[in-house]
Amino acid sequence: MVVALLLDLAGVSRDLIVEDYVQVPARSEHRVPDGVHIRQMLEHVTTEHGSTRGYLRWLGLAEEDVTTLQARLQP
Repeated sequence: MVVALLLDLAGVSRDLIVEDYVQVPARSEHRVPDGVHIRQMLEHVTTEHGSTRGYLRWLGLAEEDVTTLQARLQP
């Protein structure tokens, strides 16, 4: 889920994030193969915090740190 949040912060489309997630072999029998949990998690972050940036700020990251992280994720 951390990778999904970082990809979202980098501006990758959520459809592509979910597509990538479902291609990775499952390490848990609890994982839903169609990626519904990852999509729901991203939607929850947006609903509760406005964006992944907002969620990271809520977790306690400074705005400057989130901006630096986002810049480093850009190609």
